[in-house]
Amino acid sequence: MIRRCVLILDVLILAVLLTGCMKQFRADIPYTDLVIPAPDFSTAPFVTTAEVNLRSGLEDETGVVAVLPEGTPVVPVGIGSECVCWKVASPQGVGWLYSRYIASRTTDAE
Repeated sequence: MIRRCVLILDVLILAVLLTGCMKQFRADIPYTDLVIPAPDFSTAPFVTTAEVNLRSGLEDETGVVAVLPEGTPVVPVGIGSECVCWKVASPQGVGWLYSRYIASRTTDAE
């Protein structure tokens, strides 16, 4: 009788552990084995025009990833549905900026 109870308990513990592991696995996101290289910020096509919050999402209420100083190089990696925000990569991380705080980098002509 005790062996049977221990076996049932072991099966229940295993089921709970497997259920927890399955919740962490997202089958709807395929694994592609694709590696994206980090951008070269020395040749980034855009810079910030003022000190600005790099946010984790499109809304003002989303968390701040970093505060980017004026002149920080950024590389666009996405755009918001209304073209008001760009998702950018910066030396401080990846996040969202209002497009009004982004300008083309000027190069010195010799």
